[in-house]
Amino acid sequence: MRRLIGVLLLGLLSTACSSESKTVQQVQVYINDGAKQCIGGGLTIKQTAEKLSKDGVEVITSSCGTINGMMVIAQCGAPELSVNIHTISHSDLNKAVKLGFKPLADLKDGVTTTDCPVQKPVKGSEASF
Repeated sequence: MRRLIGVLLLGLLSTACSSESKTVQQVQVYINDGAKQCIGGGLTIKQTAEKLSKDGVEVITSSCGTINGMMVIAQCGAPELSVNIHTISHSDLNKAVKLGFKPLADLKDGVTTTDCPVQKPVKGSEASF
């Protein structure tokens, strides 16, 4: 009986040591969606996620937001502060930066999460990368 308990304990200990949890460090990146005041337009969350995916960056989650603590001129046609935010693996950060995305942590005042609008390209000028 002792031998059986010893074998079971040894098996349990070796299993505990070999089952390391592999946690993937994640980082949030953002890109301005290109929408213009009074006009709208810009890139949808799906379009920017697809851009990352096409270049080998796995998108874990996505959301939309507005940059905090920054002012823009209030004029039709001027840029908005709306951004598309994607959570990716930290190991893909350099790829995302090369595609024009920036780490969300770089924004001093962060963002306010918003609903993702259903955006349609402005007539005569499709938004794209």
